[in-house]
Amino acid sequence: RGRAGSPSTPLASISHPGNEKEKHCKIDEAVANLGKLRSRLTPQKVARLAALCVVTGGQASYTRPDGIHVVSLGHLCAE
Repeated sequence: RGRAGSPSTPLASISHPGNEKEKHCKIDEAVANLGKLRSRLTPQKVARLAALCVVTGGQASYTRPDGIHVVSLGHLCAE
């Protein structure tokens, strides 16, 4: 639950957009929401974060120039 008992909402939800441009738009939206979250944290808490990641249903995993990792769900498997 969110603050003051209100139901929490996801930071971003990435559905299965139809084209590549729409996918990148959704990823950018999720990254913007991570930025909002990061701005609400104290510098000490930010320093303790291992990474900021957006998990997608796409094929590729990469690190953006801003340091946020975009990770394909298919790449999250134990070997």
